[in-house]
Amino acid sequence: MGLCHLLSGYKAKTNPIGEPLSERERECLYWVSEGKTADEVSLIINVSSNTVNSYVAHAIHKLAAKNRAMAIATAIRNGLI
Repeated sequence: MGLCHLLSGYKAKTNPIGEPLSERERECLYWVSEGKTADEVSLIINVSSNTVNSYVAHAIHKLAAKNRAMAIATAIRNGLI
């Protein structure tokens, strides 16, 4: 059991995030993490809400997250936002 725990920790530390997030993807994740809706973020960064949702979806994919909350947690944990 101890060996499994050590190996799981090793994998987590050596498994880097795949493709880096773009500046817009990080910006959108930041605003969503602050509780803003896609419509509010779209007004802040001057793009459509569909574009905001697209940026967030790309970030979710790149971070191998299952949802927005997991993507935000991963981004915070890795110092991306």
